[in-house]
Amino acid sequence: MKHSKLWRATMTVLPMLVVSGLTMAVMAAVPADYKGKPWKDKAQEIPGKVWGAYYDVGGNGVAYNNKDTKNHGSGELNHGPEEKNNFRKEEGISISYTKAAFDKWLDTGKILDIDEYYVGWTSTGESINYTVDVKEAGTYVVNMKASANNDNTEVSLAVNSTQTTGPIKVEKTGYYHNWKMYNGIAELKLDKGLNVVTFKFEKEGNMNFMWLEFVPKGKDAPAATPTKEAPKTTPTADKKG
Repeated sequence: MKHSKLWRATMTVLPMLVVSGLTMAVMAAVPADYKGKPWKDKAQEIPGKVWGAYYDVGGNGVAYNNKDTKNHGSGELNHGPEEKNNFRKEEGISISYTKAAFDKWLDTGKILDIDEYYVGWTSTGESINYTVDVKEAGTYVVNMKASANNDNTEVSLAVNSTQTTGPIKVEKTGYYHNWKMYNGIAELKLDKGLNVVTFKFEKEGNMNFMWLEFVPKGKDAPAATPTKEAPKTTPTADKKG
């Protein structure tokens, strides 16, 4: 597996990262030798949601580290001329989208909003980079929308690759298409400006990941499935499940 070039920082301003009461320093600013670029040249914004499918551009070993270079969702599982069936199909991160026949909330059994992209076919040790634009410096609570097929699943977060949260346990949902909100998985104190967030599948993999939500500490998060904010893959008339 190739490794992303996310080792050198260019600033000495130190935000902090907090996990279970443990505080660690995290270098601010995108490392000078990082060659990845934001999806469509626009960094995802914090506060807000960082969508898994809108990872950086740059390929394996730069924007992501993936054991398998084939997209098993777009163009393989999903067929058809629509954008949702071909989204980033030439890249190594496997992407699919929610369907009424399969994707439900674990706690209520209700169907998720359909045609929302997610990252799947994940394996231990793989990671994905996201260039983000932090609009306000401060401490952020991180929530995650995901599913986990196996016991003992763990993920981690890093900022500019200077430090990580360490392993974060992801409670099993029992099926790839049983989704839940994992609230408060970490707290990060971030400086204003561009940073690179790395999401890593530390153990088990075998999970689907839709988004990370960064909420200023002390403020309530919006509803888990806000239809107005969800970046739909296709117009409503084209939703086929």
